[in-house]
Amino acid sequence: MPENDNLPIKQNNGLLSIENKRNLKRLSSNVDRIGKIGASIAIAFAGLVGTVVFTIPVASAIGTGVSVLALTTAANLAIFKKDEDLLFVTRKNLSGQTTISQDALDFRGVSLMKGFSPSEKGALMGLQALVALERFKQEFQDKHIKKVPSKDGKSNVYKPVFVTSTHGINIKTFESLEKLGYIEIESLKDVRKSYLIFEKLGFGQTKDAYKSAKSVFIGKNKELRKQIKKIKFRLTDKPFDFEKVYEHYLTVKDTKGENPERKPLKRLGIIFDILEKRNIDIQRDELKIPFINYKSPVSFATRKKADRVARLSRDDFSKRIEDVDINTPDRIAEQELMKKKRDKLEDSLNHILNIDKDTK
Repeated sequence: MPENDNLPIKQNNGLLSIENKRNLKRLSSNVDRIGKIGASIAIAFAGLVGTVVFTIPVASAIGTGVSVLALTTAANLAIFKKDEDLLFVTRKNLSGQTTISQDALDFRGVSLMKGFSPSEKGALMGLQALVALERFKQEFQDKHIKKVPSKDGKSNVYKPVFVTSTHGINIKTFESLEKLGYIEIESLKDVRKSYLIFEKLGFGQTKDAYKSAKSVFIGKNKELRKQIKKIKFRLTDKPFDFEKVYEHYLTVKDTKGENPERKPLKRLGIIFDILEKRNIDIQRDELKIPFINYKSPVSFATRKKADRVARLSRDDFSKRIEDVDINTPDRIAEQELMKKKRDKLEDSLNHILNIDKDTK
């Protein structure tokens, strides 16, 4: 983060550094969430675009036919954090690890993806994951969470461990984040295969969900099952600058060679490109906390590409001006003529000044 992030900012109640202002905002948000626990009906949790996971009380109750509403309190006690612009919830498991899950009953959040193609839905979930992880990293920095050296010795990692279950493209995204130095993966293992029925229902893909559910009963279309992997990782202290990462991606995406960052950058950059036709942007609030603006005039990719074209045009113009050959015969003759006129003018001026001096 920039060095001036911790400069004191005047408040009605005194001076607060920007990191303490962020901590105060987080505390207020947590208190607000606790107050709303009783009103929430988020009783099902799906893995990070991966697999449906029910809390133990929920799974048992569903098996015995207990009312869904009766499960509200038990499930919500597991909620640790929920941000309005994200479909994720995080909670502490018995091992003290932070579990990242999808709130399968966040209908308002799912409605944001109305009309999206499957690839756009997947990209948006990936974008939300990037924003969520950067918020955690910023929070760890603000709260001075303990760090230890990373395995490669290139950075430091925060001690808290994150865990989630997911599949396919999302695993590649996490692996790309590790290759670029933003996370450190502790373990990655296969846990089961899933037809992702609930995820498809949550995303409004009812036909696909029906096809998958039918396949479960008749034992066909097993190729529809996705390998679910459980991943454990830590965050490094390398900040994720969305603007710079995408700019770097645009620079290397069409290049060839052995650049080790090209493939992981393309894996992240395509998330933004897939959403280019959607007016979704990544911005920062007055406290520099990243958030997703779903009502932006233009998308993040469109805005950044326009900035890039403008900058390259300016750079190209400056380069062309610098490359102009000013030592042509005509240019030299013009400069010599201007010099003669300037010398003649100076001589005349000196003559006038000397006459004036003699007169005095």
